[in-house]
Amino acid sequence: MSVALETLALAAEKSLATKPLAIPTRARDPRLDVVRGIALFIIFIAHVPSNWLWSLIPARFGLSDATDSFVFISGIASAIAFGGTFLRHGFWTGTGRIVYRCAQLTVAHLFLVFAIIGVAYQGGLLTGRDLVGALGVEHLLAHPAQAISEAFWLHWVPASLDIMPVYIVLLAMVPGMMLLEKLDRRLPLLASLTLYLANAAYGLDPIADSATGRQWLLNPFAWQAIFFLGFGFKRGWLPVPPRTLVLTILAWGMIAVGVIFRVLPDGFGLGDAPLWQALGAQLDKTNVDLFRLAHFLATAYLLHGLLLAKPGIACAVVLRPFERLGQQGLSVFVGGMIAANIAGLIILTVGDGLVGQVLINLGGFLALYGIARLMAWYKSAPWGVKKA
Repeated sequence: MSVALETLALAAEKSLATKPLAIPTRARDPRLDVVRGIALFIIFIAHVPSNWLWSLIPARFGLSDATDSFVFISGIASAIAFGGTFLRHGFWTGTGRIVYRCAQLTVAHLFLVFAIIGVAYQGGLLTGRDLVGALGVEHLLAHPAQAISEAFWLHWVPASLDIMPVYIVLLAMVPGMMLLEKLDRRLPLLASLTLYLANAAYGLDPIADSATGRQWLLNPFAWQAIFFLGFGFKRGWLPVPPRTLVLTILAWGMIAVGVIFRVLPDGFGLGDAPLWQALGAQLDKTNVDLFRLAHFLATAYLLHGLLLAKPGIACAVVLRPFERLGQQGLSVFVGGMIAANIAGLIILTVGDGLVGQVLINLGGFLALYGIARLMAWYKSAPWGVKKA
């Protein structure tokens, strides 16, 4: 997303650089970390072939899934992490931090792509199967220099690996949104809505593979709506909906529609109903159709109400490991995607019976938890602490 005109940027910098004496440092919100950690583990489950737990993840019981939660929480977390930088240090410093984070994410994305290709190659040697070919990276194999060049500016994105590229694009939009916020707090959401509607009308889905014309699985120009809803709630662009009986009933009704559609698509004689058929025809994960968006917002509304009514849930001992996962989101996501591909090799080797399921799910969770603890240890920089 291009940055506004120079004059507007300079005016915004002066405004953003006004010195609020002290913006207190906030402790991490365990609710965000727990939800993000659960979403990361569900994403791991969803990427493991022949995983029994796949039939129990939220996507099997509704119109939205863990991806929506992950993007929404990322929007909230980005508002916390970067919004304060814009306020304390001005527009250009905030933008510089966004650029730095996007560069980190790009490096992590490229590492993930080539790590998965490496796992597939070694797995092919062990199993005698063409696992690299199954990844859909023909463009890289046929034109390596072109594909690598395109990968740096996200014009080549392997299938099922576009969550991080989406996040990079969404973060790149943040400086523009912060400029709009200084003009009027309603403008960022208006811009987000306009972009969402423009994508629905004109199809702005970027190209993921120039050789085949394949587009991104998750269209960033649609998914920005969920991201900036989370960002906007945290920045105060729009108020959090109040807890009312009417909204609660409507939310539960939307949840019920999702469960019936997924579990009993032909039940109750609804399968042939025009409205039911229209719902099935409109569902679109790539472009976040309105049914999906409404279902996710209903889920978020009910979960938010639960966490408000029972704040101790997020601090429960049983959820502490998920909180650890959520605290190290980037590392756990990258490690989880690699672990999911290794889990696929285990399935090919030992089968998808009970032993295989225990190995991939319990072992996978322990691997993610180990990555989270290890990264927390690295970030604490214990080598810099002087011993007594």
